[in-house]
Amino acid sequence: MVKIITRICNLLSILMVVAVVAVGAAMIVPKIMGNDIYAVMSGSMEPFYHVGSVVIVDKHVSPEEIQTGDPITFHLGNGSIATHRVIEINEEAREFTTKGDANEDPDMAPVSFDNMIGKAGMSIPFIGYLPLYMRTPKGMFSIAAYVVVFILLQMIPEIIKPESAGKEGEETDEKK
Repeated sequence: MVKIITRICNLLSILMVVAVVAVGAAMIVPKIMGNDIYAVMSGSMEPFYHVGSVVIVDKHVSPEEIQTGDPITFHLGNGSIATHRVIEINEEAREFTTKGDANEDPDMAPVSFDNMIGKAGMSIPFIGYLPLYMRTPKGMFSIAAYVVVFILLQMIPEIIKPESAGKEGEETDEKK
């Protein structure tokens, strides 16, 4: 029974580490490659980018390389960031006309080339919820609970080990 509990604890520990590494890689690897990641907060780009996913944005694409139909991430006038699809390019005014895929009408204000962050690319579903959730009191509590559970999984096999194994070893040492 002790071996089964030990194996279960080890398996759960491995799964917890793999989950942390996978999420960490999804958040860190794009940044190492020089890209940015942004959480999708609204459904304006559904079904292409789902709410709660993260979008990887290639900052190395210049506004001149953008074509009609490309999704771009850009600064809005109010300090927010949005990702919408380019539906028209005005080279003279150096502006994009954008529209969310789920929106019926184009965005009211054109996007200046200077406000473009980059070309939006691949998205990773559900990962965008994590950074937002981790900043809340419940999220911080969840992180602490995750760490406590991991530590307990490491300790449980040691706690339930039969004491007779240790005593037998001590008795053989005393007989010598």
